[in-house]
Amino acid sequence: MQNRLIGRLSGPHRRWLRTEAQALALVVVSLAVGMALTWQRWGSPLIDCGREMNQPLRLLRGEWLYGDVSHLYGPLAPVVNAGLYLVFGVSLDTLRAGGTFATLVILLAIYWLARGLMGRAEAALSAISVIWLCALWFSGDYILPYTYAAVYGVALSLLAMAAAVRGLRCGGRLAFLLAGLLTALTFLTKTEMGLAALVGGLTCILLAGIPRWRETALRVGVFLLVALLPPVATYVWIARHVGWTPLLEESHLLYQHLAPSIVEFNRQVFGLVSPWTSLLVMLTVAARVGLVASFFSWLAMRLSAADDKRTSQLLRVTVVLAVVVIESRSAARWNWDPYPAIPLLLLALVGSYGWRLWKRLQSQGHMRGRAALALALAVFALASLARTILKVRTGGSYRSYLMPVAIVGFTYMSCVLLPALMRRARARRLLRVSAMTLLACGTAGVALSTVSWYRDQHGAALVTPRGVMMTTSAMQRGFAEAVAFVEQHTRPDDLVAVFPEGTSVLFFTDRRNPLHEEITIPGFLYEERAIRALVEKPVALVLVANRSTPEYGPARFGRDYARQLMSVIEQRFVPCGRLGLRRTPEGVGGKYLFDAYCTPGTAVDTAPGAQTPSAFGLRPRVSGRAQLVQ
Repeated sequence: MQNRLIGRLSGPHRRWLRTEAQALALVVVSLAVGMALTWQRWGSPLIDCGREMNQPLRLLRGEWLYGDVSHLYGPLAPVVNAGLYLVFGVSLDTLRAGGTFATLVILLAIYWLARGLMGRAEAALSAISVIWLCALWFSGDYILPYTYAAVYGVALSLLAMAAAVRGLRCGGRLAFLLAGLLTALTFLTKTEMGLAALVGGLTCILLAGIPRWRETALRVGVFLLVALLPPVATYVWIARHVGWTPLLEESHLLYQHLAPSIVEFNRQVFGLVSPWTSLLVMLTVAARVGLVASFFSWLAMRLSAADDKRTSQLLRVTVVLAVVVIESRSAARWNWDPYPAIPLLLLALVGSYGWRLWKRLQSQGHMRGRAALALALAVFALASLARTILKVRTGGSYRSYLMPVAIVGFTYMSCVLLPALMRRARARRLLRVSAMTLLACGTAGVALSTVSWYRDQHGAALVTPRGVMMTTSAMQRGFAEAVAFVEQHTRPDDLVAVFPEGTSVLFFTDRRNPLHEEITIPGFLYEERAIRALVEKPVALVLVANRSTPEYGPARFGRDYARQLMSVIEQRFVPCGRLGLRRTPEGVGGKYLFDAYCTPGTAVDTAPGAQTPSAFGLRPRVSGRAQLVQ
């Protein structure tokens, strides 16, 4: 009976996923099902996405990136999206198509890299885990992300790593040359992702090795030249048109001149607010991962009739780890997310493989096996996680873009390295299937909670001239009224300023932004320049979003920051509406999304649900009442 049980648990890999096409089809079907269940629910019309919608449109109108349009990252993503607008039309669907294509590239690269380490089933599981833990994660999706620079950067860095791995396997110069070119493109999307690709490529070159070190140095020099010269030349060319100040002081390309609010935000992301606490959490989660691994290893040995000293020793280790986990439960509570421990696990993998491979590299001149690939991917994953190294966890507005290769590494350690420690073949098969089952169940749980969140929270359809966006009822109400308000009371060529976020209103209505910035939250607002724009340009309407920013320190626009700017708005414009007010059986509620400020002498009718001071009774710019989009 025991043998039949082991046969059932350890044999399924022989009966399915017999070809690469089947494995890739499973990955694509999982993505398609996920997108169908979360259709049009990605992103937020208020936070970040307005910049991604509106920046490429401003470039099509002839404005200069970094000069007329402030930008925080490399120039590639908005230029690519502007090209997509030019070819396929200006709409939300165009942006989503770009995000979907990049997601497919990411998944194919992840599968290919994982396939070099593992079997088809494990590689497919890695890619499917990336779908649900990263690509469709509700606070950091790839389809309509907080910035396309991150999504395109992930895709290009993974392609660069794939080319470098190809060079590692075959020792070909063209593969490393391609890796250098892709690394250069990655630098032009997001600097830190370009650095990760650079580190990964250099690791592959050194592992590939050749007998004469001079030739290795030459290959490294060529790779660095190809990877660094194009971005440097591009930024020099841009600086000739807009100057160096916007590039070095405003875009944060080299992380210079960071505002205190941005520094504090990055400290929170990195885990430096309380580094010892962050380290304690990492160690606690590592103990939990070790507990699960030791328990299932012991169980596999018992079921495979491996009755020896190792079984009893492993049982004692399991008991000790259980005590440690129980005693340290307050450090990380009972969150069983394993990924806070991934930096420690990757460091252990690098330490384990690094010395042995170095010795073999000295004797053989090259190292191109599975261990070399595992080491290169571990180094690349650590470099990718550098910005959140003390505070890694599943999902998040930024972590989704740093996790893909770390997920491959965790799957490799769980499904390949851990079973390899077992002496008996039956124990290895049983532990492999157990690890895959645990990872698959965890991914399924994340998928169910993600779909449930999307459908519960984003259930209201915001219908605009440039596409439909499913969002919360409050966002739908506020943006629908704002779109109708702007369309009724401004002309197509009018300037409309939006603070601190929410320029998706301008994208939906095809109005122009008088400001350099698309986002004016703390650390991203240049107040004097914004004041000059309001004073010197014929701004027809100002919308101030009810957007709190406690993560950046100062929370309220006009109260905790930008007080001088708010004073200018109140002096030069008159209040003409509150948009998105919640209606209750007792009347109009107190929550709203936008305060509207019009030019003096221009009063308006209001959208249904909006409130306007009764003192304004003048004729609106366009006749008719704004209609709330249902």
